[in-house]
Amino acid sequence: MAGLANPNYLTLSEVAQMCHNQEIVPMVDEIGKATRLFSEMRWRQASDAMRDVTGKVTKYPETKWVGLDLGAKASKGAWTQVSEGLAQLESWSEINEKTYDVSPQKDRVRWENDQLHIRQMGMDAETGLIYGNPMADPAQPLGFMARMNKKTDRHRMASGVKYDYCCLDAGGSTANKQSSILLVADGPMAPILLYPRYKADNGLLYRHFGFENTTDPAGGNIRVAKSQFQITFGLSVADARTVVRIANIETSANGGVDNVRDALYEAFSAIPQIYRNSVKIYTTADVILCLRKKYSNLVSPIVYDAKTAMANNAYGDIFFDGHVIRECEQMLDTEAVVA
Repeated sequence: MAGLANPNYLTLSEVAQMCHNQEIVPMVDEIGKATRLFSEMRWRQASDAMRDVTGKVTKYPETKWVGLDLGAKASKGAWTQVSEGLAQLESWSEINEKTYDVSPQKDRVRWENDQLHIRQMGMDAETGLIYGNPMADPAQPLGFMARMNKKTDRHRMASGVKYDYCCLDAGGSTANKQSSILLVADGPMAPILLYPRYKADNGLLYRHFGFENTTDPAGGNIRVAKSQFQITFGLSVADARTVVRIANIETSANGGVDNVRDALYEAFSAIPQIYRNSVKIYTTADVILCLRKKYSNLVSPIVYDAKTAMANNAYGDIFFDGHVIRECEQMLDTEAVVA
């Protein structure tokens, strides 16, 4: 099996297809339409139902020059055992029987009602992937930003201490007025989403229920039908060099935007060359807008499909000084200053 770059690393669509449950496939398709970072990441199975025990690289393997009569000791580097928690999101939709009955296309009306809940669940999942806090109750997954919460240089150093992440500073300083850029690599040892072991349908759930009696807020009798949606996932980062955050981008005063160009090149220099071709860059709509204004000569729209009549930048993504920057709707322009 030598030479397999991404063994058993799946897309969310492939995770759903493995379940052989046709109800789940359209739900996953809707999640993909509502998200960017969440839907583009790879997945693998966790070691347990609600947690994954794995290793994180802390020292890389070494090789040695040897003579003809000498051998080299084995070097596997160093790994630290880590446990990544998985978390569960759930949503319910509800439709009134009277609304259902007067529609000439009953199934369409119920599906459109379900769509709203599915897409919102997908967006909430993406928010958890980016900002999740496992100390919350109920627990959330440990998100990207929570892992990179102190400023470092490109060598992951800060005040003489080496951290297991790289978080560069764009210079913004106004409280709760900051944005970030996130660089995420793809491939072995890169960030990956986890789906649970032992859990039915890989932690994905989409169930329909028939009409039942209940009461409205005023106490009147009504009949409603409900649908249930659920997704369970976690995040694992085995090699800290495969993800970089550029924090403290202040768009209101352009203070942080002035430094984005230099910070992007610095961020790429922090990522090993073997991963650089797979890196995807995500940021907010406000940052992209400010880049268009501040660096208009360096920004151009992206052509995703030259055969369509759609606007070239229909998704809001841009080329910025040679970099493809993707708009991620769930990234915030109201982050705290990273100190």
